[in-house]
Parts: sequence; structure tokens; C-alpha cells
Amino acid sequence: AAKPSDLLDYIILEAIKVFRQEGVEQMSLGISPLYKVNREDNDRPSFRYLQQLLFNYGNSLYAFKALAYHKTRYRANEHKWYFCSHDISTVKAIWAILQGTHLIAPSMRPRAPYTQPLTGP
Repeated sequence: AAKPSDLLDYIILEAIKVFRQEGVEQMSLGISPLYKVNREDNDRPSFRYLQQLLFNYGNSLYAFKALAYHKTRYRANEHKWYFCSHDISTVKAIWAILQGTHLIAPSMRPRAPYTQPLTGP
């Protein structure tokens, strides 16, 4: 019996055929969020640990491992992507990752606790 991953492979391989016929030389399979998060100079160990934890144990929320594995099967060139922040809390950084992977809708942004609408002249 066919698996969903078989259908995905078929779609991608058919798309590659069409792209080649159209003269497309390169295509992107997109990113694999949290795949191969390694130590970097000036990184935050706690943040790196949370990313690795989410990759390893958060697959019921998002298919981190399955997506990464599927993309490695095409033996494509890998390019690192970085999340950079300056003076942002780990909670806000994790929130941004969850929004970026669509685990949290963008409309669910945390609001600043002391913001009030401007009134008066």
C-alpha cells in the first residue's frame, strides 16, 4: 500500500521533470526547521538546547524529523539558516520559531504588558 511519503516523492519527482523541461537549473526544497542545530560562537546554550529538545521530542506538534529525513533523501546541497536576535528573551525567540513553523498563529502574538492606546492631544 502506498504511503503519504510515496505520494510526496512522486509529486516532487514529477515537478523536477517539468522544471527541467522548462529550463530550471535549481530548485529549493525549503528549510527543515531545527535540523542540525549545532553550537556556534556566541550562541545561547539554553536556546540551542530548547531547539534540539523541540526537534527531538516535538514531532507530535510538527514533523521536524520526518521533514528533515525526507529532504536528505534527495542529496541536495545543504545551507545553514540562522536565527539571530539581539537582546531578546529566550521565550520570545522560541515564540518566533513556533510562529515561523506555524505551530502558533501569527494573530496569537504576546502583547506587551504595559501598552496602552494613545489618547488625547
